[in-house]
Amino acid sequence: MMMNCFLRFVSKVAFCKVRFDRAGEDGFVKRLGDIVDLREIDMSLNHKIGVRVLQKLPPNILANLTDFNIDSCTFVKLLEKTDFAFPNLECLKMSSGFGVIEKIVTTSERFPALESVAIVAVRYLDSVENLTFAENAFPTVKNLSIKGYDKDNFEFDVQFAFEIIKNWLQKLRSVKKATINIVSYKLHFLVEQSLHDAFRLIDFGVDLDLTLQNVFNENIVYQLQYKLPGPKHV
Repeated sequence: MMMNCFLRFVSKVAFCKVRFDRAGEDGFVKRLGDIVDLREIDMSLNHKIGVRVLQKLPPNILANLTDFNIDSCTFVKLLEKTDFAFPNLECLKMSSGFGVIEKIVTTSERFPALESVAIVAVRYLDSVENLTFAENAFPTVKNLSIKGYDKDNFEFDVQFAFEIIKNWLQKLRSVKKATINIVSYKLHFLVEQSLHDAFRLIDFGVDLDLTLQNVFNENIVYQLQYKLPGPKHV
């Protein structure tokens, strides 16, 4: 009884390495269902639970969510194996698994309020070269944030990197503001003037904040930051 009263006031939940047998799944789902106004869930990295458990959740449990943090592989399975709608979700953060992002489409029918999407690499293998999007993957989203890695340690093809970013933004037609951070582990300093010239030559089509971090070791980090207004501000 005391726990049920407590759960009525809970609005944010994170799961830490949840593992249980099938009998325990039902108890976990029931307890989660006792939270009447769940607004935030963290299911990223060590906090994730299996899709088999998610499929047992009553759809209304996720209906009030405004913020959802989930690893991208689990999110793909959630979209494919359930028909849950997220009518109040405003901010979606996906971590790791850049290779499956192209399978994700947050339709306006299931995600009518979604305005912000963040995609965050948590391992070096999450290279920006592996990140692609479906056409108009986030039709309601205005703000996009991406952090990824450049996997090539010896060369940095500036033009190629900028073209990747341009291709991302061309597919995400509703985005008005993008913040992108690319981390590289390089053996040489980036040439600032060449980066500046290449950046200014490309029309990215949106307000763009771009940060390039060149990490030599824990004591030496060389960082370049650029801001470019979208066409409406030029």
